[in-house]
Amino acid sequence: EDHVHVTARTVLLCHKKDLKDYCVGEDYAKLPYRLGEIHLKRGCSTGTGTLIMPGVTIAPKIIVAAGSVVTKNLDREGWLYTGIPAKPIKSFLK
Repeated sequence: EDHVHVTARTVLLCHKKDLKDYCVGEDYAKLPYRLGEIHLKRGCSTGTGTLIMPGVTIAPKIIVAAGSVVTKNLDREGWLYTGIPAKPIKSFLK
């Protein structure tokens, strides 16, 4: 959406290997991919080196700190998220 800021080395990963039927010893290269759209809502921002996994939605006015890994939806509008996995730290809206 509008006013989204994606910084250097942010990775938007829209696919990953589907491991639900994987058994050790099988050929990993032959596993199918699972796709997932990423939605960045109005006014959100990612720090340098952020990794965003498939199927994630980031709500409006969220800041994701540098080096964070987003594995699930971030839904607290106006919050700073950080960590691996990203968790809400504090609100910056009044």
